[in-house]
Amino acid sequence: MQWGLPDFVFRAAVRSRGRGVRELGDVIVCVGDVAAVIQVKARAEVSDDSAREASWLASKIPKGMSQASGTLRALARKEREVLVNERGNQVEVEYASKIWVPVVVVDHPSADGYLPEPGAVVLVRRDWEFLFDQLKSTDAVIRYLHRVKDDAPLPLGQEPIRYYQIAAADAVAPPQPMSTAGLAGDPVHISLPVLPQVPAGAEGGAHLLLQTILEETAACPRPSGVSENEYLDVLAAMDTLVVGHRSDLGDLLLGWLEEAAAIPADTTRWRTRRIMGVGQPQLLFSVVSQVNQDLQGMFSLLVRLRHQQLIEALPELRHDLTVGVLLAPDHAGQRPWVTTLCAVSGPWDLTLEDRGAVEALWPQRPDEQILQDGPATT
Repeated sequence: MQWGLPDFVFRAAVRSRGRGVRELGDVIVCVGDVAAVIQVKARAEVSDDSAREASWLASKIPKGMSQASGTLRALARKEREVLVNERGNQVEVEYASKIWVPVVVVDHPSADGYLPEPGAVVLVRRDWEFLFDQLKSTDAVIRYLHRVKDDAPLPLGQEPIRYYQIAAADAVAPPQPMSTAGLAGDPVHISLPVLPQVPAGAEGGAHLLLQTILEETAACPRPSGVSENEYLDVLAAMDTLVVGHRSDLGDLLLGWLEEAAAIPADTTRWRTRRIMGVGQPQLLFSVVSQVNQDLQGMFSLLVRLRHQQLIEALPELRHDLTVGVLLAPDHAGQRPWVTTLCAVSGPWDLTLEDRGAVEALWPQRPDEQILQDGPATT
């Protein structure tokens, strides 16, 4: 069963309760400010007796809902819980910092058509996997589940129908308005539906570039002084990039990398794409023709400066995190590219002199900006 990036997935934790023990969900998925408690109900041996199988569904699905609700109550009581994710790292999960949805996934070949009672989002396993195949983003899948959690229950097996109905409505919905006052240049507004009508990445491999960057970044040793929670916030911020933008961004970055590989060694060339949106972390993706410690330091200044400029110019866009990804050709030929990651939060306290020096180094350029002005929603 697909769960997305293993860093966002937490298997069941057992906690003492009186004289017994209690399991905190089959799976907990946390990505940024959204989370899901997931109970999996699988039928090991299926009989030919339809009444018996219907009885199994009528018993197990409410039990799964009850277990998910119990997990949510336990998390709320304790406020913070240390869980271990699929990469084996301990993470402190703070209940109040996330919005939660209970989910029951049913693994039963005869479940189609069964109408569950309200209480959780209930999916057959095939439909759970459909969502990940369609979106290829943990953040997007969990946000979709939040979007439908208050809808009337569907007969099992019909989740793709609901998905495509919402996706079709998204496609014709007007974009959310967004002010650009205070930003330099002539920013480009792009508004895309949250839910693609064709599977994400169907048009080619460029879509997978961001996923590849995510996975290689997640697998790296954590920098000194950075907590696992802070690192997960950075990974989650990268995964918020709207699915419809990913292929275009991948094509752009791959083209820049090909161009950068041909730049003479005595020349340094930068390319940058800046993405921002209402309520979303700001993302910067840059390609440089070569990389060294000095150039990495310059990139860090760029990320810090753009973060500060955004929170000053557009307070309504304020999100306390900006993440920058720097790619460079690997001239040693050991890998396709070298990745540098930089993330900043909070205001940057600079003297006017230092601020002027950084702004002179990194003037705002119109071709650096793309404004993701909030995907169209219904």
